[in-house]
Amino acid sequence: MDIFDTISLKEAIAVMDGANEFSIGFRTYNDRQQTGGEFIEIKRAAKHLSFKMPSNGSEPAASNHPGSKKNPNHFENATRNIKNIQTGDILKLHLDLIVFFNNKQVI
Repeated sequence: MDIFDTISLKEAIAVMDGANEFSIGFRTYNDRQQTGGEFIEIKRAAKHLSFKMPSNGSEPAASNHPGSKKNPNHFENATRNIKNIQTGDILKLHLDLIVFFNNKQVI
């Protein structure tokens, strides 16, 4: 891997927040249970939004998901929810634990 196969974390976050689909590799971590370290690679992922944007451009409606009552504070916690397009699974990841993004090493 050479210098051209890298992307900054800031650039990766910008692409993730705007892209429809991307590939990502990251490490897991759970602060409450002091567990993690597993490497997860998702070939086809997308940012998961917990609300639905109405077609008329008004305020977004709250999600009908039973577990979506609490604000996840993604900015404060430096996390994102992503969806594995192939399986439909939704995973939370810590931005600082992203190792690869779109086949580039995150630096």
